[in-house]
Amino acid sequence: MFYDKFAELCKMKGVSVTKAVEEIGFARSLASRWKKYGATPRGTTLKKIAAYFGVTESYLLEDEDSVRTVDDDLRFALFRGADVEITDEMFDEVKRFAEFVVMREKEKKKKG
Repeated sequence: MFYDKFAELCKMKGVSVTKAVEEIGFARSLASRWKKYGATPRGTTLKKIAAYFGVTESYLLEDEDSVRTVDDDLRFALFRGADVEITDEMFDEVKRFAEFVVMREKEKKKKG
């Protein structure tokens, strides 16, 4: 059921279901409808949820936990061929560097 997967992703992210729904930009009651009626979101709603959690839309719709996340794909692309274990700390450092590069480019545009 979609709600179960949504709740599990919230738990992994360290936010309540209500908080996640609000942060994504939906009404608080939406998660209750998913839970009560077993509804599964589609279209733009599904895209927003996938982006929020950093997973694919297909992952949200699959019953299996074996579907890769966006982070899994990114980790593979960045570190393929590495002959060492890639730790979460290493991956977080790469993401922080990417954020720095984006901010640097924004500053360049401002200056002109």
